[in-house]
Amino acid sequence: MFIVSLKAVAACNHLFPQAYVSKLSELNDRVLTAKEDDVDQLLMEDFGKSLNEIFSQFNRVPIASASIAEVFEGTLRHSGEKVAVKMQYIDLQDRFTGNAVHSW
Repeated sequence: MFIVSLKAVAACNHLFPQAYVSKLSELNDRVLTAKEDDVDQLLMEDFGKSLNEIFSQFNRVPIASASIAEVFEGTLRHSGEKVAVKMQYIDLQDRFTGNAVHSW
């Protein structure tokens, strides 16, 4: 909840000093990170295939992140198409429970 509130402040660049907005806007792309094993586990659970079976290239460094998911870049093995892969955090429920508890 706290992070979401600060992200809203960052969006109000006409109301707050630029120094604050610049720093808080980093929350839009660098909130949380998934563990490397989480990516592998999610792909196996959702598609029944490993990362290497699905992608010929996969950048494990997210290009964006938010409170519920991260976005990665990859190239599909079967077509060569470059894609953005949005993955929800594997421990999403625990993260939100923690957010709710800490915000009270």
